[in-house]
Amino acid sequence: MRAVALIALLLLSAATTFGQDSLNVTRVGELRSLTGYTLDVAVTDSLAFIGTTTGFYVLDITHEASLREVARVDSISVYSIAISGNRAYLGCPLDVKILDISDARHPELLSSVLADVVGSSFESIAVSGNILCAAAANNANTVYVMDVTDPRSPSVLDSIMGPTCGTMVMRDSLLYIGEDHAASQHLQVYDLHDPTHPRLLSTVTAISHVQDLEIRGDSLYVASMAGIYVVNVTDPAAPVVSATYDHVPGFSPQDLAVDGNFLYVVTDYVGPVIFDISIPGQIVPLDTISINGLGCCGQVESGNHRLFVTTYWASFHILSTEDPGAPAQIGVYGTPDAIYSIGVAGANVYMLGQDAFYAADVADPTLPAIVAAYPQHFDDFGYFYPWILVNRQWAYAVPDLNSWDSTTIHVFDISDPIQPQEVAGALIPGKVWKVVYDDGLLFAQYHNASSGVYGIRRIDVSDPADPLDTGGFQTGSNMSLMAVRGTYLYMSASGGLAIYNIADINAPYEVAAMFDSLSVEDVALSGNYAYVCADDSMFRVVNVSDPEVPVPVSSLRLPDAFRVKISGNLAFVGALQHGLRVIDVSNPATPVELGHYAHYVYDLCVQDSLVYTAESDRLGIYRWLGANSAAHPREVLPQNYSLAAYPNPFNPTTVLSFDVPATGRVRLAVYDITGRLVQALANRVYAQGNYRVSFDGANLSSGIYFARMSGKSFSRTQKLVLLK
Repeated sequence: MRAVALIALLLLSAATTFGQDSLNVTRVGELRSLTGYTLDVAVTDSLAFIGTTTGFYVLDITHEASLREVARVDSISVYSIAISGNRAYLGCPLDVKILDISDARHPELLSSVLADVVGSSFESIAVSGNILCAAAANNANTVYVMDVTDPRSPSVLDSIMGPTCGTMVMRDSLLYIGEDHAASQHLQVYDLHDPTHPRLLSTVTAISHVQDLEIRGDSLYVASMAGIYVVNVTDPAAPVVSATYDHVPGFSPQDLAVDGNFLYVVTDYVGPVIFDISIPGQIVPLDTISINGLGCCGQVESGNHRLFVTTYWASFHILSTEDPGAPAQIGVYGTPDAIYSIGVAGANVYMLGQDAFYAADVADPTLPAIVAAYPQHFDDFGYFYPWILVNRQWAYAVPDLNSWDSTTIHVFDISDPIQPQEVAGALIPGKVWKVVYDDGLLFAQYHNASSGVYGIRRIDVSDPADPLDTGGFQTGSNMSLMAVRGTYLYMSASGGLAIYNIADINAPYEVAAMFDSLSVEDVALSGNYAYVCADDSMFRVVNVSDPEVPVPVSSLRLPDAFRVKISGNLAFVGALQHGLRVIDVSNPATPVELGHYAHYVYDLCVQDSLVYTAESDRLGIYRWLGANSAAHPREVLPQNYSLAAYPNPFNPTTVLSFDVPATGRVRLAVYDITGRLVQALANRVYAQGNYRVSFDGANLSSGIYFARMSGKSFSRTQKLVLLK
């Protein structure tokens, strides 16, 4: 009977509609890390097939900079993968699965074979033409030789008894078996010209515990626990070890790939390690590539001057080998190990987990793709969630590090999402718990374990490339920063919500308090209202038109309300295990829940009718379907260069506002009436957008000055009048 019916249970296209408990909200896409530990990878020109302890994945690798998952199977272990034409052969714990991959988005299960071999797991398979060999790891230690001419009805032709197969490779009618057992440390060569009667041609006894094999020309490359071997197989009946190398960094070699005159080896915790094999009989070490998360069972393959590496912690990397001795990463797939904080700008979502800062292209929300990963500074585990804030072309990332005495807020220029550039850092004197942004200012809450101080620092990021600490104050240990607008700061205090006047950031004072005995989780400000999530399963609306006299307006029962974002007349609430909730707040006195989607949500952001959620193990993308949607449209971007000043006349400061219609270098400076340069305000690349820069004339005399904005093909001038 055809096994096609099983495909509904096994294989899911990445574009499949996700069925869940929902109302007026649909999930349109998601971006998940590869789960489990990676066990094998196989690649074609345009696809990568990855097997892990908990899943099977198909990635579109046509565009290295934006790798996209096109299909996945959850809850299945795939030990080994072989690709031949339009078929994929998977070695699994209980059987060997044969798939039709002519449509990569919808792989079709053609058959499942050897399921009757009780107690077996098929940890190594090899294919050549219509002959498939599968090694069963059981008491019998048998290699089955099968005819797969009809993949829907494969037949066992014969078996090879006894080899404790660690790995296999086939070329034409020759089968090379590397044994991985202390009692049988051999490399064996079998002749399968007559596959019904496999014939042992030779045995190499000098190689122990074989982990991987690759054959190129007349050379067989062997990764074993003892080192690297090159075996000359010009005469397969009399193979000869021609070179060895036993000082590979790391615990032991696990996998290898050959690309031209270079050999790349993955070891337990190091690699890939690069070797020059251009001289016969020699294996010359060159360098080691550092890939975040690489560990035991990392896999490596090569092709078309590309190196494909999967890490133990389930990420997939593509490196260019155009310069074989110094491969450069050109693609990555895999989200942070856990996603707790996200931000959105244009067609990109930025995520921060405990291991890296990632950028994802969501122009097609049904097929999001990782386009950049920045692991530096984000590889130390701590105890609190990391934070990321995104504002136009800038991202502010706070990693979750173990240090309790200082934290750096990393500033990234994301005008080119594929190559985010870290341009600055703001040092905070303690472990940062939370950051909020308001009109060119960052506020960071911290705790310094050595001094015992809890506090908030204010960072001026009007020029993000030059952040300035402009002051701060100490807080109690039971206070948590929620939101800032203008000269008012909102904090969760011991039992309620407190509002502070921060006109003098070094001497703030409390002006109002409410909601005694409640623990406030989040506050969003929009118009005259504050929207409050608290731990009593209630969502509250407060009139803060006068922040010093806040007035509670209404409340709505909403269990586990944790994060809230406002877009138009809608409040989007992340309610942890109660999922995404959508509240109509067009009438603040009577908020009404209009929709929901049941999935665990930590953080969220909203753009157009799309909601992006941090769900720990994935990025979720949802579309709001309700008729009452009033979500803000994307920011209207400028189409022309412009420059203005307000106030003007001024004393002593004014704000220069300028529009940039296309990414490019912009110079902004102020000159006196004689043309002498007074102050250079900006000289860097800006993305399309609207910007503001402050100009302080405190040290200048009253008079007329000129602000000049210029670039490669434009120039704008604004007259300034300083009156003292």
